[in-house]
Amino acid sequence: MKVGAIAYRKTPAGVEICLVSSRRHKGKLTLPKGEVKPGETLVAAVKRELFEEAGLHGKVKQSKRPLCFAAKSQQRDPVFYFLVKITDVKMKWPEKSERKRVFTDLAGMTGLPLGDAPKSLLRHMRRLPLFADGRKGDQPAANQVAANDLVPFRTSGFRRTFARWRRGP
Repeated sequence: MKVGAIAYRKTPAGVEICLVSSRRHKGKLTLPKGEVKPGETLVAAVKRELFEEAGLHGKVKQSKRPLCFAAKSQQRDPVFYFLVKITDVKMKWPEKSERKRVFTDLAGMTGLPLGDAPKSLLRHMRRLPLFADGRKGDQPAANQVAANDLVPFRTSGFRRTFARWRRGP
């Protein structure tokens, strides 16, 4: 199972999100994410991945309701993204030599070279009250969010959430 972090901080100018450069897709920015290790909780895995890839510490918000990015490919596992409020920014971290760390607001994300997951999550984040800036023009219509890209995750199992996981092997 994979988990990721939508790490944010509040500034006088508004809410900023942390993106990191992708190792798999050169020139693209993505959200910190990775595999859950055996015996590790989802929240612990999110915090570990956030520190390893971006050098950030934070508090996981709404831990029982992560957002899910389900790739179109059957070969790729879904990634459960948690909102994480940044509490500390380190200048040194394990993958500093391999990744760049970028802070931007939602409006600034549209001009960046984003991977597939951040693009889909951006559409959904614009609808969250945390990221609303009060301008009606910034809020997309509900039908602009691809129905199969993101779903709220409310229970401990995801088989009910994704039709393709119900089919079995």
